[in-house]
Amino acid sequence: MSKVQHTYAVKLMVEDGGKVKAELAVIGQSGQQSLTLIEKGGENASKGLGSLTDRAQFLSKGLKSLAVVAAGAVSIGGLALMTKKALDAAGALHDSATNLGINVEALQELRFAAEQSGVAQENFDKSLEKFTKNIGEAAQGSGAAKDAFNVLGVSVRDTQGNIRDTESVFRDVSDAMSNIENPTERVRLAFELFGKQGVALVGMLSEGSDGIDKMRQRARDLGIVLEADVVRDAEAAGDELEVLSK
Repeated sequence: MSKVQHTYAVKLMVEDGGKVKAELAVIGQSGQQSLTLIEKGGENASKGLGSLTDRAQFLSKGLKSLAVVAAGAVSIGGLALMTKKALDAAGALHDSATNLGINVEALQELRFAAEQSGVAQENFDKSLEKFTKNIGEAAQGSGAAKDAFNVLGVSVRDTQGNIRDTESVFRDVSDAMSNIENPTERVRLAFELFGKQGVALVGMLSEGSDGIDKMRQRARDLGIVLEADVVRDAEAAGDELEVLSK
């Protein structure tokens, strides 16, 4: 019994910003199935590119500090509209703020204030992480930092009994620390609240919330604080870029 052979000629082309279509010159039953799969895959890819393009158009307006350069339409080969390094930086900032339990804008401002006081960003983040953990433990009535909060007269719960956010407690601690005259006592309390890295924060904390607020405002005046929605969209765009590359 002779076998029937079918020959298929396939022509692929990219149209309309990456929408993939396939034209089969001779279509048998199996050829029709292949066409369906190709069109489905093309639609999914097009949706991903379209969503990424929308994000890129928004980001090009707000990501000057991340040096994201609008260089034309998104291309399959290079995705020239945005740099992966900038998106990774935004994603890292978003993740750090989430892990530290603090607003992403406040984190950038406090990092700047810490740097102005001679504290490296990495050390500040570690101190703030320890501080956030101590707030949670103190709220449960445990942890070595509980006594330090009591000495400073700082409550880790609000009037409704909820655990206060890290930024608010940090402000109160800085005000209380600025009123302590004994430098040895300031160092001891800083160590109890922020860990060994927190000792370097004594100078910053001694400025009180007013002094810290001035440094935070300077960060905004210099234009180095990205707004929360910009960071959020940059982080999301980075995730889509990674998914699309796969």
